[in-house]
Amino acid sequence: MELPRPSCRSSQKRGRHPRIGRAPRGRGAVHPIEGIGRRSVYNRRVSLPLPASPSVATAATLARALARYRPRALWGEQRMVQAAVAIVARDDANEPGGTELLFIERVKRAGDPWSGNMAFPGGRAHPEDRDVTATAVRETREEVGLDLETAAERVGRLSTVLAMAHDGRRPMAVHPIVFRLDLAQELALAPREVAHALWIPLAAFRGHAHRARHRHRILGVPWGFPAWRWEGKLIWGLTHRMVTELLKISDTT
Repeated sequence: MELPRPSCRSSQKRGRHPRIGRAPRGRGAVHPIEGIGRRSVYNRRVSLPLPASPSVATAATLARALARYRPRALWGEQRMVQAAVAIVARDDANEPGGTELLFIERVKRAGDPWSGNMAFPGGRAHPEDRDVTATAVRETREEVGLDLETAAERVGRLSTVLAMAHDGRRPMAVHPIVFRLDLAQELALAPREVAHALWIPLAAFRGHAHRARHRHRILGVPWGFPAWRWEGKLIWGLTHRMVTELLKISDTT
């Protein structure tokens, strides 16, 4: 992925930053921007090609497409800090033949510049997690009270994404695990971590109606990033990249 040229001159070194995932507490939050390095700063804007097709896909047809999909791994990801997010999909009751995804808004915390972001439930792996799917299941249960083991089916995964742990020093491999929700469950948000949860139709990310640009400073240098705006909520960075990949997969249904 090519990333933007800073909009002003700066002698500062360019590095990696932001996060999606758990707020501090020593558990290793996950950044919403990935792959920002010294060799990646060439273009003025970040731009990822988005599918233009207006088609929709049910959660079942999306699951079939994911079964055929071969996600990419990161070189050396086994040596990185491990994290996972849960992309929970269900049939859209308001759009026959459509799918909607579960998003959360992180609680804002003083001193944490990446809090308040829109994200998928998830966070850093714990020693007791048998694999990254177990990490995604546990984090979703802790953050929104949704038991994916009993209410959903794991239907696939997206490509592993490079991020940085909250300390900004260690690379982190983020594994997006996709689940199809079969049973309706009430959400119970963890008030210290999640401010809001909402379902957004996958079709909303097609076309131009909800596209936006997000300006964000990294090491004091302003950057422009592609984003979507939905009901006043901004979706960008790592989450934007995952949704973009999911849109491309849904086009193969």
